[in-house]
Amino acid sequence: MKKISKLSLSIGFLATSFTPLLASSCLINVDKETKNVIDYAKNFPIRLKSNFQTNIEELNNDPAIREAANKKTIENVKLEIQNEELKKLNKDLNNLTPEEKQQLDQTVENKFASYDRNELNSRTNEAIKNVSNLVQEAQKALSDLFINKSIYFIYNQNYANIRWISNFIDTYSDKLANFVDYKDILAVINHFFKNTPLNYVFLTKYKSIIKFEAISNKVSFSSPTLLYKTYDQFYTYFFTKFNEIFAQNNTNSYSEGLSEMLKYAIENGLKINNNQAVNGMQAAMPSIFLALRKNLTFTDETESNALFREALEINSDKWYEFIKDPKKFFENADNNNRYSNLTATENNNSLQLAAKNRLIRTLKSIKNEWIDNYGAQAPDVARMFAFIMYFNRVSEVQVSVAYSRINHKLVSYIEFKDKDGKYKYLDVEKAVNDYKAANDKNNFKFTFYDQNIFTNDWTFKPTIVLNSETIDSSNSKYEEAIKNNAAKVLFNDQIILPYDYQSMNTNELVELLNLFAKNSNIEGEK
Repeated sequence: MKKISKLSLSIGFLATSFTPLLASSCLINVDKETKNVIDYAKNFPIRLKSNFQTNIEELNNDPAIREAANKKTIENVKLEIQNEELKKLNKDLNNLTPEEKQQLDQTVENKFASYDRNELNSRTNEAIKNVSNLVQEAQKALSDLFINKSIYFIYNQNYANIRWISNFIDTYSDKLANFVDYKDILAVINHFFKNTPLNYVFLTKYKSIIKFEAISNKVSFSSPTLLYKTYDQFYTYFFTKFNEIFAQNNTNSYSEGLSEMLKYAIENGLKINNNQAVNGMQAAMPSIFLALRKNLTFTDETESNALFREALEINSDKWYEFIKDPKKFFENADNNNRYSNLTATENNNSLQLAAKNRLIRTLKSIKNEWIDNYGAQAPDVARMFAFIMYFNRVSEVQVSVAYSRINHKLVSYIEFKDKDGKYKYLDVEKAVNDYKAANDKNNFKFTFYDQNIFTNDWTFKPTIVLNSETIDSSNSKYEEAIKNNAAKVLFNDQIILPYDYQSMNTNELVELLNLFAKNSNIEGEK
């Protein structure tokens, strides 16, 4: 993928309609580079996949489906018995006295107990087939939603993003309601999103948009926006820079392109902040909207709320000084006196005191969030770089989390198939820290692991502590111990976990790591 010029247009395409969506203005002079962007949006790789349906025999033998079918059959038989009894009584269920209702319930249970078991089994087997067929139809509907009724790529002059967006979930709600188990939904998700950067948010957040109703045993899907954090997108400025660097340096290997992209990002303000609780990928890079005296929508900020007294010129020396280290930029006395509206407000004695204090609080809040404490969690930083690789047609690239047996921490890594056909693994947080600590940055080489890292260190089965005993996956007691509610994952207290994982209990973390294992390309770890 070559250099991408900025567009005065937000691009997002449905497979069934190639009309640009969310257009903010007309597109003029569509050059070759712009056509590449449009082509990518139209022919997003996920749309080129076929529908997914689990084999019918596999579904028929699925314990969850058999249980659902058995439950439904019993409900139907009891309902038939109840209706027969009501007909004999010549009464409506709603008109029964409490005593009559109790007697009816007892009669239904007694007659069900003597119901022909062969007939019950026959009806259950028929119900299993029906439920399996409905699950297949639900999988087909979800496949169609992903292929034909979704947007995956948004690009405009301010922001770029690769994410799943669809306004058509309600159209498919009746068919999607027939899923009976998360497993059958995850099978579809795995088919479409494994080995893509979109996979991470599905695996970590799918329960936030997919809910099973306990009473009706029906499933409901919510808006895809619930999968994503606030400001989980790229500044187009950095998206374009990353894309140019990766495209220019991946001739020999994708790992080389990723290395150069990482170096540029680190030299230009990339920050990992595992305590970031709210903001997504956008927070990983310096907040350039502030330097332009804009708000988050890139419209002009009000004079009083602008953190900068004057805008910086894009790609000027001061611009690069700011993005290299935003906090240090304002610690420079000359910069602070010239550019800081906060300092100017604090020194402005002509303002009414209450108004002045309100303004100071506002500016301090902006500075605290976007200058002093910006940064994204390690998995979100990994996703950012994986998206650039995916945009550049790296066909297999995804983000996962594993456990380090040596360091007792979680590892946020990018997994991708390089041009030599071998899978490579990059610990993003280690890569950033190692580069920052290196004395000779010109000759610095990032560490890309092969699959042996899962033999030597990483695993999806975390070491636990139970009754003061440390138990790892090589211990014969591990599988039983990990199920104990008192078991705790062993973590190095000196290492900060990504915020999303800080409040997870052991069961939640183990379940998530199991999902990462199933979606990985490490056969021995599944």
